This record gives sequence, C-alpha cells and structure tokens, in this order.
Amino acid sequence: MVAWHLFRDVYPMFVRRSAKFCPPRVVPESAESARLGCDQECPDFGVCVDYKLRCVPGYIRQGNVCVENEEVSSLSNRLMDVAVDMVSQHAADFQCGFLGANAKPSMSKEELEIELVRAFPAEKRKDTFRQSFEQMVVKLKQLGPPSGIRFKGDELYAVHSQPSARCAMKQAITQHSSAFAATALAFALTGVGICLLSRRSSQRRQRKQLVQDIIHHLMSRGGQEVSVEALRVQLWKNGSVGVWNKAKAEIDRDLRVGKLRAKIDHVIRDCWRWSGGSAPAAADSETPTMAPYSLH
Repeated sequence: MVAWHLFRDVYPMFVRRSAKFCPPRVVPESAESARLGCDQECPDFGVCVDYKLRCVPGYIRQGNVCVENEEVSSLSNRLMDVAVDMVSQHAADFQCGFLGANAKPSMSKEELEIELVRAFPAEKRKDTFRQSFEQMVVKLKQLGPPSGIRFKGDELYAVHSQPSARCAMKQAITQHSSAFAATALAFALTGVGICLLSRRSSQRRQRKQLVQDIIHHLMSRGGQEVSVEALRVQLWKNGSVGVWNKAKAEIDRDLRVGKLRAKIDHVIRDCWRWSGGSAPAAADSETPTMAPYSLH
C-alpha cells in the first residue's frame, strides 16, 4: 500500500503532461476552463482548437507560446510596402480610365499575390513566400485604414489614391500627339522617317510617364527612403535601360528629391526620399532645367 501511494504521488512528476489549450478568452483555473477541461491559456498569435495550439502564418511555436519567424516577418514587411503602392496605383489607374470599361477600383487577394510574385520572382521560390504573404494580409487587416488599405471580403481598396498627376499626364500625351500629327504626315513619305519619329516620341512619353510614376510613388511614401533598385524592379523591370537612365537622371536633378544611401534589409542601398512640394509638370524638352543635387 505504501508503494502504491508513492507511485501515485511521484510518477506524475516524471511524466511530461501535454498542455490542453483553452479557447480564446477562456482563462485557466476558471470555472469555464474546468468545465471545458483545459489548463493553458491560448497565447498571442495562436489558434487554439480541440486543446491544440497552432500559430498563425509568420509565427512558430516555442513551448507554449508563438514567436515571430524573423525571415517570414522581414519578407512580409517588404511585401506590405509594395502591396500598398500596388493597390493605390491600381485605384489611381482606375480613376484615370487606364484599366478599361470592365475594370474595378479594387484588387482581389489573388490578383495582388500574382503581382507580388512578379515583383519578387526570387523570393517566390522560397518556402517562406506563402507564409510571408499570409502574414502580410493579417497585418494589413489588423492595421486597418491607417495602413492605406481597407478590406471588403477578399477585395483590397486603397484608402487614398493620387490619380491627378497620371490623369494630367494622359491628357498631356493626347494633346502632344495631336501636335505631332502634321509632322508625322510629312515623314510618312519615308519609312525611316516615320520609324524614327515614332520611336523618339514613344521613348519621350515613356520617360515622362516613368518620372511621374516615380514622383507619385515617392510622395505616397511620406518622406520615407525608397530603394532606387527596388523602385526600378517595381516600375520598370522589363523596360528600356535607356529610358530608365534618363528618367533616373531627371529625378536625381530634382531639388525636391533627396539622394542618400540607407540600410534596407541589412544592405546599404542608393535611395530617394521626397522632401516636399507638389509633383512637377511634364517637360517637353529632353534637356532638364533643374539644378544638380548632392548626395547626403
């Protein structure tokens, strides 16, 4: 009998008891937890069902808590910055009529994921991309409208969009094209002439549009540093190198844009930062009129 009592009292001390996690808002050692038969509070960033703990995307279990997966979190923050810009750009394009008659002002979750895969092709090959994307969605929903995005089901709407600069550019291009009509008629007699005119006009329009897109992006970031290379990948990944270099030179000479080197994702990068003022009007001349600006 003595041996039995010793076994009954001592044996449980050497046996690891698995925690039974309570549902959300149920406190251990309460009447409700006793009724449910659970003894462990569901931790932050955890989902507790059938006494078991599962951590939300971007978090991993350590003991009875969920801790942040640093690799997933870092990528989700990068995805979120680009996603907010993409949704805002989509809304601006919709208001300007760039997306066609059947377009909608919002982006679906699936459409956004496809665009982010295109923007981050190297990251898509990693196992953490899907987790990072889901964590980004959770963060955006938790932040709500202050993030720049609001959700309606699986549709993402921009809280603020700035279509005025892009709409003005579209009107300027239309007016500019009509001014070239007479000149194009004269060059139509020679195939070489019309080809050169079309190419130069196209590159000029592309450069102007790209400059406006860059300025719009910098203004929307509210004075935060933006990696020049990341911006090139997002706005001009498969575009002409010559057009990008000319647009970059024009931005570098803009007194309203600060040039600096900053650490982003643990790497020192060339960056731009909007320092104030309104977006510049499109210039017809290839020769910039802005003074040079030194690096910070």
